[in-house]
Amino acid sequence: MLQENWKALQKPEETIVNKNDFVENTSTVILRPLEKGMGQTLGVALRRILLSSLQGTAIRGICIEGVEHEFSVLNGLKEDVVNLILNLKEVIFQAKEVGDYKLSLDIKGPKVITSNDIVESNEVSVVNKEVVLCSIEKDASIKMDIFITTGKGYKSYDENRRDNDPVGFMPVDSMFSPIKNVELNVNTARVGEQTDLDELELTVATNGSITPEEAIALSARILVEQFSALVNFDDPIEEIVEEEETPSLPFDPMLLKKVEDLELSVRANNCLKNDNIVYIGELIQRTEASMLKTPNFGRKSLCEIKSHLEGLGFGLGIDVPEFPKSIEGIEELIASIKNSSKK
Repeated sequence: MLQENWKALQKPEETIVNKNDFVENTSTVILRPLEKGMGQTLGVALRRILLSSLQGTAIRGICIEGVEHEFSVLNGLKEDVVNLILNLKEVIFQAKEVGDYKLSLDIKGPKVITSNDIVESNEVSVVNKEVVLCSIEKDASIKMDIFITTGKGYKSYDENRRDNDPVGFMPVDSMFSPIKNVELNVNTARVGEQTDLDELELTVATNGSITPEEAIALSARILVEQFSALVNFDDPIEEIVEEEETPSLPFDPMLLKKVEDLELSVRANNCLKNDNIVYIGELIQRTEASMLKTPNFGRKSLCEIKSHLEGLGFGLGIDVPEFPKSIEGIEELIASIKNSSKK
């Protein structure tokens, strides 16, 4: 009884990932089907985790040779130091492990300096190499150390200070989250005749340091880890019941399905009823010529039926000698299969 609380719920059967070809680092992930109400429950939780709890990498401060503070002037630098810092905050870094790191930049002018000029290390790389940082004139140079750290959420420039920071260190505030935007939609899903299920649709945009799919997977793992503390029981041991083998059939069991399971149009269904065709096994043994002789049975209905059969790997005019020749025989066979499965 205990396990029915989670086993009886509808579980997602497919995850669809649609990458946006027009917006970089943006994907829509669809999870379906879900129990009614579960789309909003899971979606809101995942969205909050995505926006608040993922680790990232960001600049925490810089040191520029010959500059004591952010309001100093560096000869030959066209921009002021404040603008240089603002431009550096637009650079996206990616660290392999948690920790503090230092990158460097040493350039002589004249040159327009971009993030591509930052010397990367084995541990930290630059994601967006096209960010313009500053411009220096002829006979001028700039030598700078860039201090990188990992974390989550937001840290002010005061929180980014360290006791061992060098003289001239200029701290900056850091935004670590790799997530730029999360859009949540809950749509309706259908399984068979059940039409009140949910479909969760998450559109995630990242800064490029991780993919949207990785971000969603990490968020789901965070939720699992947090909720695991509340599970105060072991999974019940299920009794293993040896199933008796169902009698093997000399033909595909799909042939014992009714033609109404093909989900044909009303017109095509009526044509089959007029021809007294009830089961797929009866249908595939009919030829095109014999079916077209049925009153009101046209080419359009025939093409529709052939298309649905081809989707199942069948066609028309297939001889199945082992298939029962009468409705009574078919129904007796179906009943015997059901009885054997209940034993």
